Amino acid sequence: MKNKTPKNGLISAFIALLMCSAIYLIVGIIGILCFGDNIQSDVLQNISENKDALSLILMSLFIVIAAMHIPIVFFIGKECVLIIVDEIMRKSTSE
Repeated sequence: MKNKTPKNGLISAFIALLMCSAIYLIVGIIGILCFGDNIQSDVLQNISENKDALSLILMSLFIVIAAMHIPIVFFIGKECVLIIVDEIMRKSTSE
């Protein structure tokens, strides 16, 4: 973020939550439309039985959901990745 303010932080957190909610909604709708009454309580069990393109899309969405739920605090290379992103965006190098 160029302007690191509490308001911008809240906006980015809201956007992230909106994205997660949209993905959950999409997965639910696709699961119900694809499997109907045969859907199991764990949608991943239904997905693993099929090997078509839609199943791959659903598995990809679950990967995105899992990645968004890992707290950044536990990400070991958090500071290094943030420095790399900052240097790429500002086209500068740190000493």
